[in-house]
Amino acid sequence: MKLSEIVAYLNLLDSLSVHEEAAESTRRLAAVLHVVANHAVQVDSCSQDLEQNFDAVKLGLDDFESTLSQIKQRLTQMLHEQEPAYLAESYRLFDQEMRHDGVQHILSRRIGVNDHSCLALQYRLKI
Repeated sequence: MKLSEIVAYLNLLDSLSVHEEAAESTRRLAAVLHVVANHAVQVDSCSQDLEQNFDAVKLGLDDFESTLSQIKQRLTQMLHEQEPAYLAESYRLFDQEMRHDGVQHILSRRIGVNDHSCLALQYRLKI
């Protein structure tokens, strides 16, 4: 896997709000549980069963969040493992293959930027 793919994947995972979604799900399910547990009409032991299921859902959401954190940690570890080779190759390219590029040639290079990247750069530079 290329370094850029790892960075993109890590950035994507960082953009997801799993904790907030889990908290919202828990809040909504707790409201349902409250209605069922406190209603005048009770059906057998269904209220207790629902409460046990609710606890299992909360544990499942915690496990999900924990596993996602492990994935992020592993991706970060992969980045750290691959960085030295990437930097060594970058230096090799600079030192050996770009050595003869003149200053004017380097300054006149143009890098294509798509609209999405342009907006991101403008936002970061606050233009």
